[in-house]
Order: sequence, then structure tokens, then C-alpha cells
Amino acid sequence: RSRNAIAGGIAKAGNQSLDDFLWSFVDNKPILNRWTSRDRPSTSEVSVAMSKALKKRGFKFVGPTTCYSMMQSVGMVIDHTVDTPEWEAAHERLRRREGGYQEGLASNV
Repeated sequence: RSRNAIAGGIAKAGNQSLDDFLWSFVDNKPILNRWTSRDRPSTSEVSVAMSKALKKRGFKFVGPTTCYSMMQSVGMVIDHTVDTPEWEAAHERLRRREGGYQEGLASNV
């Protein structure tokens, strides 16, 4: 069997698509963090849980940092600092998003 078919079979465990499975870790709502410094995390509690769940389902090379990076790249978590135009644009876009979004973490700096 091809790797894609195997990965698809693993992801479909429980009759849930990989997309639905991954987004379930953030309750299907993007997380907009409020960082004020460039010192942002490379993992989160959510990425640790996602990593463990994916490994349990047979995925490899999916550590917490890799999961967090994937979460950033697909828009599950937005980590722009609040003083950037990118954060403002994300905030405006998410305010209009059907289904809403989650207020995330803020820096202590």
C-alpha cells in the first residue's frame, strides 16, 4: 500500500478526517495570541497533546515543536506580536469569522 493510503487510514480512525481531528485540538477556533515581545514559545500544551495523539495513531516525527509550527502555518494559532500590521489584520479577519476565535496567551513583558 502507498504511504498516503496508510496515513489516510490512520487519520480516518474513528471516522474522522485528519482535518477535523487536528482542528478539534483548538475546538475548531483559531487562537489569537497577544505577544508583545519577540520571545514567543515554540510549543504549547495543545501542541504537546496533539503530538501525543498523533504518535498514538502511528504518525512519526510529530513532536510538539513540529505540531506547533504546523498549527501556525495553517492558521490554528496566530503568533504575530500585537504591534504589527499582521496582528491587526488577523484580529480584524477573526472578528468577522463565523464561529469566532479564541483569545490566546499574552506576554508578561
